[in-house]
Amino acid sequence: MKDDILFYGKQPFWRNWLMTIVIVFVNLLFIGGFIRQVILGFSFGNNPMNDLGLIIVMVCMFLISGILFFKQQTVITEEGIYLRYLPLDFRTRFFAWEDIQEVYVRKYSPMREFGGWGFRVKYYPGGDIAYNVYGNMGLQLVFNNRKRKVLIGTNNPDELEEVLKKLNDKRKQK
Repeated sequence: MKDDILFYGKQPFWRNWLMTIVIVFVNLLFIGGFIRQVILGFSFGNNPMNDLGLIIVMVCMFLISGILFFKQQTVITEEGIYLRYLPLDFRTRFFAWEDIQEVYVRKYSPMREFGGWGFRVKYYPGGDIAYNVYGNMGLQLVFNNRKRKVLIGTNNPDELEEVLKKLNDKRKQK
């Protein structure tokens, strides 16, 4: 990123701290049960499940709790838009302003338009892509070739509209 950052947006997947604490507590409970039953050889609970079942449940809980670390980062500069979907995306996606014909903030329906939240590809019609974590506001990108549109979810639509207006004003001055 060569230019100064005009907008930085972060959307964490998990925003509810109470549920986070509950999930961490449940994970610690299963870790304790695993140590007690599998490693030390004492049964865990009055009616213990077998060791394999305990291991499977513990692995599933760790996978579910991995959702706590998912987040989407959006950075807007005078050069373009940078997008990263952590921890799944190992590279930063870049959308240059020269490739974008139209950009605007809009309200959308994640379930109806894309089938939910996350990284979504709409195969019909047009193969549009959505990067969203929660909410129903996003930055719509329409590219010069008009083959595909990209929607980037945001939880700061007002701030995003201000940045787009400033960028548009700068372009008109040049």
